[in-house]
Parts: sequence; C-alpha cells; structure tokens
Amino acid sequence: MSNSPLVLFEYDCLQHSEFDMLTSIVTFALVAATTVFAAPGLSNVTLAASGNSTIRYNRCDNSISPESIAAIEAQFQAEEAASAQSGIGDFIGDLLDLLFGTTIPVYFHVVAKDKTPQGGWLSDKQIRQQIDVMNQAYARTGLKFKLESIDKTVEPQWHVDACPGTGTEATMKRTLRKRKGDKKAFNVYTVRCESKSAPNLLGYSTFPWNWDSTLDSAINDGSVIHSDSLPGGNLWGYDLGYTLVHEFGHWAGLYHTFQGDDCDLGNDFVADTPQEAGVAFGCPVGLNSCPDKPGVDSIHNYMAWTDDSCMHEFTRGQIKRMASQLKYWRGIKVIVPFW
Repeated sequence: MSNSPLVLFEYDCLQHSEFDMLTSIVTFALVAATTVFAAPGLSNVTLAASGNSTIRYNRCDNSISPESIAAIEAQFQAEEAASAQSGIGDFIGDLLDLLFGTTIPVYFHVVAKDKTPQGGWLSDKQIRQQIDVMNQAYARTGLKFKLESIDKTVEPQWHVDACPGTGTEATMKRTLRKRKGDKKAFNVYTVRCESKSAPNLLGYSTFPWNWDSTLDSAINDGSVIHSDSLPGGNLWGYDLGYTLVHEFGHWAGLYHTFQGDDCDLGNDFVADTPQEAGVAFGCPVGLNSCPDKPGVDSIHNYMAWTDDSCMHEFTRGQIKRMASQLKYWRGIKVIVPFW
C-alpha cells in the first residue's frame, strides 16, 4: 500500500444567509441579563464520577504549566490595561457586530480509518448538526459559526494515533496541508485517538497564544476531536456535540473551570467561576469541593469535564474573557451582548 493518504472527498459548503430578523434581535434585547448564560490540562484530582457514561472519557488534553500561564496572563493583562486607555472605537461597526454577531469560519477535516461510520467516516449531516450545536451553545456570546468546507481523508494510522505526545498529529497536519484560513479561522480534525499515551481522549486544542508566524504553528492551529463525539455519535454520555464546544473555548482562550485543582491556588482567570478542588465526571449535582469558598462546582459549565447532558452554560465572565482573548491574540473583534 502507498504511504500517501487517500483524499476521497472535498468541497466548499453552500453559502447560508447570515441575516437575522430585527424582531428577533429586539426580543433578545428584552431578556434580562443573568450571571450564567445557558444555551437553547489534564487534571490530577478526581472529585466525582456519577452520570450516564459507562466509560470515563477525559474531556481533553490541554495541559499547560503554571509558569506558562503566569507569563501569558501577565502579557495579556498588560495589553488589557493599555487598551483601556485607547479611543472609543468604531461605533457603527460595533453596533453591527452587536446586532449580527461575529462569524467564525469553520473548516472540517475528517480523517477516517475507512469509509464506514464505524471507521470515522462522518456524514455531512452530522457535521452540519455539530455547527448547529456550536451556534446554540455560543448564542449569547456574540459569536456565530459558519461551515465553510469539508474534506475527508482515509488514513488508518492517523485515525487511531493522532494523539498529543505521539508526533502523529503534526505529521498528519503537515502531510495533509488541509488547514485553511488565517489565525481567525477555526480548523477541526476528527479522529479516534486510541494511543496508550492518551487513552479515552475526547479532544484537544491549541490556545490562541500558540499562534505565531512560523509554518508549523499555522498548520497545527485548531482542534482535534473524537469522531464519535459529534451529535449522533457512539459515545454514550458524550454524543451531543459538546466536546467541540469545549475545545473551541480553549481555542478562544478559556481554561478549565478546575484549572490548578486547588481551592486556594487554582485560577481560570474568570471571577465568576467558583474555585474547584479537582475534576468531576458524570453529573454530580450539588458538588461543592471547596466548601470554604463561595459557590458550588461548575459542573454545568462547558469548560468542565462532565457528561454532555450535564453541560449547558458559560458565565458572563467567561464570555467577556473570550472576547478579550480573541481580540488580543487572534485579531477577532467580538462585541459581548448586554442581553
């Protein structure tokens, strides 16, 4: 067999209207603002595991050292302070962004074992349903997602071994050279990571500050997710499409809600997400791992590791952080809605 991957399918998606009716905008504007907005790194501490899933999957592998976090956040906060002293900006442009949202172009790259659903060959319908899930989850963030293209490739080794730490991910992306767009474009790769280095892994993503002008940085930018985590997939407990919702949060600059696994030292740099002592699986309602701190664990947050059916919200602070991170690192202007 040739070592070259077999590229079987590629096309540009049909254009869809981005226009939203004014009456819908007015209706949304009348909704009272709330603290939590619900949608219509590997952790060392496991707190709870109750729920529907029979196999415990790690939501993602986005580990980052405390030293790296400190340096990145110092740089970002310095820029935030400087930006606060700048002018008022483009009023008309900001108003249009507020009314119609900022659109993120999405490019889907399916890497399958073979041309069967069991082999990771996703249908176009599933991919479009995933984009619908993204738009629902981010409906109150000022962000919208538009599917720009789909390409499909059969390469069995990549499908099972494109995991963090194996080197296969980089090889796959360099060989395919399918990544499209600049740092503002969201590229998604679907595989089924079965490596011993990352067992039962649902996905992983680059952070926005990982982008620079080098070729490898541009090629690697994006998210890699389990092919069965899309809507209608075969991962019971993780089949509603929220793995990609979670991974885009990292791509936009969010950490896990339990970042740091510590009631005193843990910090996701969002003021309205309570402290957590570690990761929770399933859907342990009422879990309070830091009883001496305000609030209970954010098990319903998209940046937690709980089951898909347990997730349904971002906080206001997370929404603001994404907007600031996307502007600073990726040059994407997002106006956070007041509703």
